Formats: sequence, C-alpha cells, structure tokens
Amino acid sequence: MQAKHVELVTAIAEAGSLGAAALRLNKSQPALSKALQAAERDLGCQIFHRGPHGVVPTVEGERVVDRCRLIARDLALLDEDIAQMQGGVHGTLNVVVSPFATVKILPPVLTRFARRFPSVQVQVVGGHSSRAYQMLRARRADFVIGPAPEPETTVGLRARHLVSTSITIVTGEGSRYLTQTSPEALQQAQWLLIGPRERRATFAAYFEARGMQAPTPILCSDSILTILSMLEGTDLLCSFPTLLVRDVARRWQIATLDLDFDFPEISISLTSELARVPTMAGLAFEDLVIEEAARLVDP
Repeated sequence: MQAKHVELVTAIAEAGSLGAAALRLNKSQPALSKALQAAERDLGCQIFHRGPHGVVPTVEGERVVDRCRLIARDLALLDEDIAQMQGGVHGTLNVVVSPFATVKILPPVLTRFARRFPSVQVQVVGGHSSRAYQMLRARRADFVIGPAPEPETTVGLRARHLVSTSITIVTGEGSRYLTQTSPEALQQAQWLLIGPRERRATFAAYFEARGMQAPTPILCSDSILTILSMLEGTDLLCSFPTLLVRDVARRWQIATLDLDFDFPEISISLTSELARVPTMAGLAFEDLVIEEAARLVDP
C-alpha cells in the first residue's frame, strides 16, 4: 500500500461514503474510486463494502483503517514537532486523567504548560483502567495519568511511577458507619466505586483478608464530583486515595473510617505508548508532570 493512500482510506472511513470523501479531498468521485481500487489491489484485499447508502469497512478493512489513522496521526505529530523545533507552538495534546491526577497534579501543570506553549491545546478527559490504555494504543491519547497499569496490560506501554498513595474509606459526615465499623456491618453497606465496573474495587481487600465476599458497588463513576455528591449526607461508603482526602474534605461533608487494616498502596503513574516519539511540547508536559508529582512526595 502506498503512502498516498493513507489519507484516502482515512477520509473515506470518516466520511462514510465515496461522494462525501471526494468532496473532503477535493477530488472527483470517479478518481477517488479508482485510487481506492488501486489501494485494494496493492493490499490484496477489499477495504470497504460499497452500498447504496455509503461504505463500511470489511473485516480486513477495519485493520487497514486503524493503521491508516495511526499513520495519519503520526504524520500530524511530525508536522507539530518540526514546527515546535523551529519556534512554533501550535499542536494538541490529549491526556486521560484519574480523579487523583485531576485534583493533585494537573492544575499546576496546565498553568505552567500554558505559559510555555500558549497555542498548544490540551484536551483532558477522565478515565480509568483498560479504556484509558486502549486510547493510548489507538493514539487517541498521548498520556494517561492515573493508577499504574496492571502487568498484563503493559505490553507496548511505558509507565513512569510518580507517587504512591494509601487508601482511606470515606462516607458522609453523619454516617452510621463512623461508629459501626465491624466487617459484617460494612459488608451490608452500600458502596461506590471510582472508575469503571470492571475495575477491581480496592476495598475488596478488606473483606477478602477476612475470608468474606466483598460487596458489589451500587454505582461506578469516573467522575469524582458524582461520587462526592452521593457520599455527602449519606451512609454510602467509598475507597479513596488518602493523599486526596484532605483536599476534598475541605469542600465536602465527608468523614473517614478508622479501620484496623492496611490497604495496598496504589502507584500513580504517567503512561505513554512505548514506540511513540513525543513532540517537544509532549516532552515538556511529561517533565512538568514528573516535577509536580515530586512535590507531593517531598513538599
């Protein structure tokens, strides 16, 4: 497949039809159709099913489209990197962050980064676990700042440890569980989980260490605001990064449980794709994140 076909395949996949893609690329539809046929001959497979209402990728075509999108993104990064080396400051960084990173690391990093690269847009979204790392591999994200990836998910990724935090169980200020903290009582409580449902709840270790089954969370959310809103003024429980508790307790009516149990610490890391070459702006962002995390370890 020739390099000139990358833009062609990407445009057709995004537009959904040959006609719309031809308009986007400023080509005639017959010329675009001929170029697509040439790309398919080179690859030895059909990339798109053609139909009266548009096109959809074939099974092989889905892989071709994914690869073309990665190549197109790399070419865009090359343009950004050269421009930044020559004094330009345009570009985009896409960052996926956990609630801990949102509160404790990101705000000062974004402030300092904006001073140095005022025209580089930073797109920030919340996310946890496998979904965040899928975005890295699909090159829809440049960095993930949050709990370190599990060993089985680290293939092709580079995770740099930033800071470790213990875990604290929090509930509403007037919760009955502040004074009723037996394992049996807590097992009957209703729990919340920060992150997606497939993520293993940190509080599960408390029950499993006692040979008990951990309760199933009644709600899972990537939004820390959602979690805190539900905790405030209720008996709901949630495991929380200890380094984050003091910050949120200043603004929300929550309290901590005094449990005789040492939860495993969570490693917060800065994760990127191993094979990806970051732009100058990306390298600067990475350095700022590491510097800010160091302040948490040694204020």
